[in-house]
Amino acid sequence: MTKPKDIESLISRARELCHDMNQPLTVIMARSELLMMKSPPDGADYGSGKQIFDQAEKLNGLINDLRNLLKSFPSP
Repeated sequence: MTKPKDIESLISRARELCHDMNQPLTVIMARSELLMMKSPPDGADYGSGKQIFDQAEKLNGLINDLRNLLKSFPSP
């Protein structure tokens, strides 16, 4: 049987991971936007930047979904 303390630790760690993943993700999104801004829309660099940005946005959505789920649990 899972102990309440173990569940609290898991929830706490999940909150930390959301924060920790968000930091580099912000940089990735910003850099990919810069790459797109500096490249012509039909260029390879623009396409790469767009692909990176789109995938980073998906990851950002997953992080936000997890963060919203964690809001339903009380903070320690």
